[in-house]
Amino acid sequence: MSECKIYGPFTINDFMVGDRVEIQPWLDLWMQGARYGKVIGVKSSVLHIRLDVLPDKFIICGVDHLFARWESKRSEIDGNDAVSS
Repeated sequence: MSECKIYGPFTINDFMVGDRVEIQPWLDLWMQGARYGKVIGVKSSVLHIRLDVLPDKFIICGVDHLFARWESKRSEIDGNDAVSS
């Protein structure tokens, strides 16, 4: 999959289920090694993110808590682990 890293600031419309993200370095989770994850849900003003090191849990955060995202081919994204509305 071809990807490129994009840095913020972001809006909620910049994200889709399946996008890879990195949370902000000033968050405690980032300092504990939980830096990267995958968007599993996009709600009105928040994202649901499943972090790589915590696969059985997800966090809910606004776009101001995200440091970077990876632009990927949208056709290659699977939504099998998406949060139901």
